[in-house]
Amino acid sequence: MKGILGVGVPVVMVPILTIYFDIQTAVSTMVIPNLITNLWQSYEYKRFIGSKKILFRFTLAGAIGVMAGTVLLVNLQAAYLLLGLSGVILMFIFFRIHKPNWKLSESASKFLVIPCGLIGGALQGAAGVSAPVSVTFLNAMRLDREIFILIISTYFAGMAIIQIPILYSIGLLNIEIMLYSGFTVPIIFAGMLIGNWVSKYINDNLFEKIIIGMLLVMAIRLSYRSLTDA
Repeated sequence: MKGILGVGVPVVMVPILTIYFDIQTAVSTMVIPNLITNLWQSYEYKRFIGSKKILFRFTLAGAIGVMAGTVLLVNLQAAYLLLGLSGVILMFIFFRIHKPNWKLSESASKFLVIPCGLIGGALQGAAGVSAPVSVTFLNAMRLDREIFILIISTYFAGMAIIQIPILYSIGLLNIEIMLYSGFTVPIIFAGMLIGNWVSKYINDNLFEKIIIGMLLVMAIRLSYRSLTDA
């Protein structure tokens, strides 16, 4: 998923890790792999940069948002928030199916980029997954795959740079977790290489369908997690 879409590691891994560990451990374990893989993917796609203002504002807003979200991670009860996010995603998917050619206007994108970046960053800090907001927003802009991956990877990397020292300072990230998370990086890169190869056979229409499918799975998972506290 990461190689194809530029997003997918926390979406898949955080829910799995929360089966065996608490949410704090799950989020802390993924933060270093997030930084390394997203820095690499940002570098790989840097030649596709479009609007630098959108990229900078979105990333900066996410970095600010993740600071607040990481503080909330210590004792946040997020059930109602997750259920609400699931509802928003489902409404967006329903709207997208009925209006497949709709996209955010340039003026609306500029207006929403900072609020969406902030909210996505806060979610990343508090629950380890910003995609319900960040991916939904970028998908509504109907970006080309390469530009989408560049923006989302830079956004994730910016948040991880801020999140790592905060998690370490409050005791949620330690040497043991850093070592364990380091072991996942080669495995993630192997998956990304497979995704990059598969992406050669994916056109814009299929890319859009994969994004919508991922959002649907995410909405179902968020609903389940909010109702079962799992």
